[in-house]
Amino acid sequence: MGMSHSTVNIVAVGRLVPEKGYDQLLHAVAKLDFPFNLYVIGGGILENELKAIADRLNISHCVHFIGQIKKPFPFMRIADVSVISSILEGFPNILHEMMYLSKALVSTQCADGIDAIPGIITCEPNNIPSLAHSISDAVKMSEDVLSIECSKRIEYLNSLSVSSYYGRLVE
Repeated sequence: MGMSHSTVNIVAVGRLVPEKGYDQLLHAVAKLDFPFNLYVIGGGILENELKAIADRLNISHCVHFIGQIKKPFPFMRIADVSVISSILEGFPNILHEMMYLSKALVSTQCADGIDAIPGIITCEPNNIPSLAHSISDAVKMSEDVLSIECSKRIEYLNSLSVSSYYGRLVE
């Protein structure tokens, strides 16, 4: 996969459509003050437009459009930060996989309840400086903190079950 170690590896997974906020993500990573590679996994109608934005921002050398692949999990597993940059959507399906596999996880508050999940750095949707700041915060976390945040996410995921979900509904 050729991911470099001195460079921060950022991964985003999803269709290249307006509601996923990839234009925002490109503008956010362009503000980062450290070397990075952004791996965008997914295909869609905005691919050429997003490549043009990356060109205009002079970051196309470090933005890699991987296209749609069946199993994005290896990318998530070796990413330093996984990012969900969506503007608005129902609960993003990829979030649970990222919670399980990612070292650090940044998500916009694009769906109800994301800000209540432990171990995720959240930020306002449609806010480029906020997204850039959150990615920087994720990168600056120590290994110890990353490990604790990951444990919190796994514990939360393990608490999710049909019976516990319906139990919360009747309480």
